[in-house]
Amino acid sequence: MILGNWKLTLQNPLNKEIITIPAQVPGNAIADLYRNGIIEDPFFADNSVRMRPFEFIDWEYSTQFRKVEKEADEKLYLNFEGIDTIADVFVNGEKIGSANNMFIAHKFELPENLQEVNELKVKIYSPITEARKYSYPPANFAMPYNFESLHIRRAAHTYGWDIFPRLIGAGLWRKVEIVKEKPIRWGDVYLFTSSLMENSARIILDWNFYADNVVVLDGFEAELRMKCKNSSFTHHFPMRFIKGVCNMIIENPLLWHVIGTGEQNLYDVELDLIYNGEVVDCKKWRSGIRTVELRRTDVLDRDRNGQFHFYVNNREVFLKGSNWVPTEALHGEETSEKFRAILELFKESNSNVIRCWGGGVYEDNEFFDLCDEMGFLIWQDFMFACAFNPQDDEFLSRVKIEAEAVVKKLRHHPSLGLWCGDNEVDVFISWSHTLRKRFSPEKNRITREVLPEVLRLYDTARDYLPSSPYFPPSLNVLYDDIGDKAPENHLWGPRDYYKSRYYIDPAALFASEIGYHGMPNFESLEKFVDKSTLKSKSAANNDLGWICHASQPCGDVKGPWAFRNELMDKQVKNVFGYMPDDVETFVGASQIVQAEAKKFFIENFRLTRDRRSGLIWWNMIDGWPQFSDSVVDYYFSKKLAFDYIKNIQQPLIIGIREPEIDGISHTVVAVNDSSVALSGDYTIYNGDTKEEVARGEFAVGENTLQKLPQVKLRNGEIYIIKWNCNGETYFNHYQAGIPPFDSEKYVRVMSEFYPKLKKFKKF
Repeated sequence: MILGNWKLTLQNPLNKEIITIPAQVPGNAIADLYRNGIIEDPFFADNSVRMRPFEFIDWEYSTQFRKVEKEADEKLYLNFEGIDTIADVFVNGEKIGSANNMFIAHKFELPENLQEVNELKVKIYSPITEARKYSYPPANFAMPYNFESLHIRRAAHTYGWDIFPRLIGAGLWRKVEIVKEKPIRWGDVYLFTSSLMENSARIILDWNFYADNVVVLDGFEAELRMKCKNSSFTHHFPMRFIKGVCNMIIENPLLWHVIGTGEQNLYDVELDLIYNGEVVDCKKWRSGIRTVELRRTDVLDRDRNGQFHFYVNNREVFLKGSNWVPTEALHGEETSEKFRAILELFKESNSNVIRCWGGGVYEDNEFFDLCDEMGFLIWQDFMFACAFNPQDDEFLSRVKIEAEAVVKKLRHHPSLGLWCGDNEVDVFISWSHTLRKRFSPEKNRITREVLPEVLRLYDTARDYLPSSPYFPPSLNVLYDDIGDKAPENHLWGPRDYYKSRYYIDPAALFASEIGYHGMPNFESLEKFVDKSTLKSKSAANNDLGWICHASQPCGDVKGPWAFRNELMDKQVKNVFGYMPDDVETFVGASQIVQAEAKKFFIENFRLTRDRRSGLIWWNMIDGWPQFSDSVVDYYFSKKLAFDYIKNIQQPLIIGIREPEIDGISHTVVAVNDSSVALSGDYTIYNGDTKEEVARGEFAVGENTLQKLPQVKLRNGEIYIIKWNCNGETYFNHYQAGIPPFDSEKYVRVMSEFYPKLKKFKKF
């Protein structure tokens, strides 16, 4: 029974008045304040800065529920799928439990003496006040606005990030329900693919069950049934103890594949628990038969040789996709419709991988169900990012509880391909003058001790990467340049011209973060900044609303993240030689530069896939309206970069590499990520003069590349590559030479292929 009709009580810190308002559950207290007219839109202009007083108050959620009928041997529990964050729970004035972790569910047994109508109250305390109870030695460090997050297990981005505002409230951010528990029931059940043979698969079922009211464990048995299309499998087995393992072979299984490499076959699984011939409990879920393996070396050798390659069903898959950040800055406001709509963007963009970033939250089963269906491979960070959290036993025990809950919840999803210990903590240690002289990342007990032990116990089938990027013991944080040694890296660099030396030839085999800023569409700007700021870009750069959305979380005009607007100006000036001051004109210029940058990053890795294995760019869509690296803004308005990425991520492309040492000779490469060989013919011509510079044929094998004859190209010209394959015609383009480039020529040539360019104001 899901509970509803919630109310929220608080003391308004702005006028000290105690108020009670309707509350949405799942939901967020800050959103409730806005819905009830207590505050202005926290996403507009610099309103998020004005929410500071609300960080220090406590909140009380309340509702009523009727007595639930149950059998004499059943127990009733209140199940909270998500509480943000420090809370006590009361039923009819009696405390029944506490919570201290936003990321996991909390289950509390209901009292036996329930009344016909019962009062439930959840008191949620200020996480800032709670954080003040701890000590903070120099070894515990974080980014400038995130020290309060070090001891408190809640989404780090809510304290302020370079992609999110600082909005610290409270919430019952996932559903609350009353559940019944039978005395005889399944416990943890873990079904996974151990290995694949030529025409069969070895699967393993690890199971536990409870028999609370049974003394002698006789008469217990189980039946596993699996069905997908015309493939079915049944296994009946006795159970003589509450724990056991079944090792089984399925003949001619239908495999689950990553999108673009095969079908996403999912088996409907039913597991009956039988006692004395009667089915007393049944678990149902969907599962995919597949193997995923990350073959990697810790470091690259002197010649940049190494490994960081993903194999799905024993076949290497080149991964291309985006980082996933929370869909909403205010957790609890997420919707099923939004999840599906965003994943459709991933599909439309020809992506096959999603990295769930460690500064957010663990998404729910619903998200993973959709990824199972659609065929995305998920790289899942544990929720640690850009900070060095406490290492004491009390904190580590909370991390262990969290990790066990998350792993057991998500491990049955075939889309989940990799666990990663954190986001950028290893490299963060190398940046810290406090730690790096005396502290190796290998001493991080969270990622080197607690998390791998949890995975060893509860998910033996998946690979684990301690950090992204990872600093192994063989690297010295004082002297080694991870940019030269790490097979997997985050390629942010100087964020200057997107074809500067840093971006052209990185050592990394796999980039799990790389991005470039781009303005939202003008129509979106009008929704979240004051319209008076839309006349002049130079004036807008000094507006606090623009700075907050750039994203400077506390409105510090000179703060550490107040640089993004001016950085976008420089990026446009680098490419076109000047910066349009008219905001609407600047939007177009910025989007072109971002689109070219994102295209180049992806294309550069694909055209060198003879040594590289994937790229996860930053990022698909924003969780609030802002100026950012995303290619779709918060309002689902696509930037030009989305179209460029969609085109360059299709399975077969022909592209042009950067010039050889003479500056004009370029290697042409055909890349095929599909599972079949492809052939056809191609032409390359000057997009402005229509002069043909090359013509030929290609025949590229599956999952590989083919080098085609070189071409000589002129500085400043835009070249169009067209190819025919299986009766379809495709295109790509290449901007030759060194900037600044002619903006009028660019728009004239490229608008033939990307009609959106025709809508941009001339500059």
